[in-house]
Amino acid sequence: MEGLNKLFKTIKEIKVNFNKELEIEGFLITMYDKRLKHNHHIINELKAYFDDLVFKTVIKRNVSLSEAPSFGTNIFDYKIESIGSEDYLNLSREIITNRNKMKNTTKTLGKTIQQIMNDNKETNVVETSIRKNHLKHFEPFDVKKKNFNKLKNLTKEEVIKRLGLVYNDIHSNIWMYRVSERATVFRKNFLYLTFINNRVHSIELRRFRRG
Repeated sequence: MEGLNKLFKTIKEIKVNFNKELEIEGFLITMYDKRLKHNHHIINELKAYFDDLVFKTVIKRNVSLSEAPSFGTNIFDYKIESIGSEDYLNLSREIITNRNKMKNTTKTLGKTIQQIMNDNKETNVVETSIRKNHLKHFEPFDVKKKNFNKLKNLTKEEVIKRLGLVYNDIHSNIWMYRVSERATVFRKNFLYLTFINNRVHSIELRRFRRG
């Protein structure tokens, strides 16, 4: 949420200098958990500010969605019958429906990039209460001087206290953390934790290279 300001500035610069036709397709809400009041609050803020640009489809938290990247595949190849697969199929249908509606009208579904920037005026697009109440355990993970072996046999709750949850699914048995140490655009390091009976069973470091 806090990064939207910088993102809009970047999009505006691209639109002005490289692609005048550039517009935002929509805002997709992911990792949604209806049990959390904080999730409802964020959705309401987004809808109030960005109108119909917020997709009606939301991507709910789902174990299969968390596991698929760990197996190097997408949700459709990994588990087509999962809730995560169903959510993304619904998103595809919504995008197709929206585009068909736009064929016969010049009106946009929500605000244009220019309208968003004019309304924004370099101020934060979310109220300060959201920033103050954000969950600390979603902060990025820095592994400098960390001894990974100490994670062995820890419970999920204990791991969260040490590393944070980041973008992992609390219900998944495979968690992944980005290792910032000695990582570049072309070389990324990841820490994988596999849980059995709610405790860390195995620890693996993987390095992915591009090109």
